[in-house]
Amino acid sequence: MMGHPGAISLADADKPKPDAEASAIEVMFAICPVPMLLVGEDGVIRLTNAELDNLFKYPEGALVGQAVETLVPSRIGARHATWREAYFKAPARRSMGGGLDLFGMTRDGTKLPLELGLAPVELNGTRAALVTAVDVSVRRAIETELALRAKELETSNADLRHVARSASHGLKAPLTSICGLLGLALEDMATGDFEEARNMVSDALRLGRRGARLIESVNGLVDSSPAVLEVVELERSIRAAWSRVAPATEERPKLALDIANDSRLITDGGTLTMMLEQLLSNACRFQDRSKSEQRVSVTSRSDCASVTITVEDNGVGIPPDMQHRVFFAFDRLQEGSGDGFGLTLVRRAAERLGGTIKFSSHPGAGSTFVLTLPMEGMA
Repeated sequence: MMGHPGAISLADADKPKPDAEASAIEVMFAICPVPMLLVGEDGVIRLTNAELDNLFKYPEGALVGQAVETLVPSRIGARHATWREAYFKAPARRSMGGGLDLFGMTRDGTKLPLELGLAPVELNGTRAALVTAVDVSVRRAIETELALRAKELETSNADLRHVARSASHGLKAPLTSICGLLGLALEDMATGDFEEARNMVSDALRLGRRGARLIESVNGLVDSSPAVLEVVELERSIRAAWSRVAPATEERPKLALDIANDSRLITDGGTLTMMLEQLLSNACRFQDRSKSEQRVSVTSRSDCASVTITVEDNGVGIPPDMQHRVFFAFDRLQEGSGDGFGLTLVRRAAERLGGTIKFSSHPGAGSTFVLTLPMEGMA
């Protein structure tokens, strides 16, 4: 009998006779909870256990006498025979694949990700290989999910780092405006023009309140607590947001509303208000002064599952080469842009509430933003 390094030999003189050896192997296969098969040097399957039969979806014992290549994908069948021959020239206990992704083929044609272990065996003077097979499909799915989550976290952290670097610059403009308005108010008070001073203070207060809401919205991006849901009257919220972002002046555009009859939804009211203010403010900021009439139209349509809010303006529009940057944090696209963070907030807030935000824009014709939210928000 020819031995080889690392082989499990059951045919030594002090071991049971051949029939007893086979019986011992069969008992070992029967009680082992790990899927196993015994394959001869010729590639014929000598023995399987119930776990392996179940794994590959074959009736018990049906694989015995078949070529082991039956269990590998057809595209590598020929190569597998070569690998098998190479293994028997230098048999050793080892895992199979060397870090490669390995797959088996079940009876119904399903590819099965596997981890395989090999061990040389001598039985009745013939050489064979004991193969263990472990289904790793669940583990692979978990690894894929973890990798996806890690990538999402990396993207989120990158955004937050960008926010931290840019916040001082992005929030400087409204604070500077507030200081300027208060300075003018003091000058007006010194000259006795209290009415104009009151107007300056009112404008400063409006900017300050809007800034506070913006900061609260930024905090909401990293707040993992559930949204606070409430019944929101959409038309009322739109009108209130409009009154805050477009004070009654001759320069403000005309507002046209077309709101569905059932304009109520269940969502985070504060978050929805912030999104409406940002979208309406954006529409007002990019008016086209060369046109005889500046307008902003807001429409809403709903079904049993969602509500769609469309904010459209006839302003200057966004150049095509800048449209991919619309939702970038603190990315000011052109002269007249605000802090550059508003639309990023809208996108993040929409995602947090289980919705989406899309847009289209044409230079000289204006921009259209379409916000879709669940009729009943995500808790």
